[in-house]
Amino acid sequence: MDEKTVYLLFTGGWDSTFRLLQLAATPGLTVRTVYFVDPGRRGREYEMRAIRRIITKIRRQPEVFPATILKPQRVKLEDLSAIRRDPELKKAYMQLHKKYGIGIQYLWFAAYADMTGIRPECGVLCDSSRSKVGNAIFGEGGSLVAVGDDPVGDRKMLAPGQAGAAAEKIFGKLVMGIAGLSKTEEQRIAEEKGWLPIMELSWFCHAPVGGQPCGVCTPCRDAMNEGMEWRMPDEAKWRYRHRNNLFVRGWIWFARRSSGGKR
Repeated sequence: MDEKTVYLLFTGGWDSTFRLLQLAATPGLTVRTVYFVDPGRRGREYEMRAIRRIITKIRRQPEVFPATILKPQRVKLEDLSAIRRDPELKKAYMQLHKKYGIGIQYLWFAAYADMTGIRPECGVLCDSSRSKVGNAIFGEGGSLVAVGDDPVGDRKMLAPGQAGAAAEKIFGKLVMGIAGLSKTEEQRIAEEKGWLPIMELSWFCHAPVGGQPCGVCTPCRDAMNEGMEWRMPDEAKWRYRHRNNLFVRGWIWFARRSSGGKR
């Protein structure tokens, strides 16, 4: 791939969809989305369906989105041999997970970057104290600096030599294009540009109940707490409000198992 190809780690979620639209609107750019296939994730089929719909919509509007969007790359977790080959990688992830609660996907991203030599872009926000990635980067003494020779021109990476070894190991090769935004700012920009109908195709729940967001997984809680509650159906909002009730928690567990994450 040439220097104007961006590899975007894409889940079909709100943030990565917003970033894909920004990249797709950049003339002369080529974008390859990368999706990690987690067989244990109940929302997997919903995410993959959202990815197909979003990319199809983008490709049908070349006058709005002139960039070339390549076929998505799917990465199986068992193919991430760097995790087995480099014990320090998993050690670094466990250290940051224990301290800041970062998700397992950042171990996958770091392994992918190590194995491929690619600096993939990660659609992550670091705008508030709710950002676990931001807390990990800044809490370990790191900062973000502009990417050198950047074909897009607005992306950032972890500044070398500042953060602790664990943060360098996990985040050192990841590019961040929307780190300074919030979800509501993304919504405002999307509305201004007419992108909101595509943004609304995104999916965020890890463990849907009856084909709807569950209201209690981490992305659902983030939606409720970051000005995106309008995306939640009333049933999910009710589950969120009563998520600490033992009866409700048991019912959610049963409903998830019954639905199997499928429609």
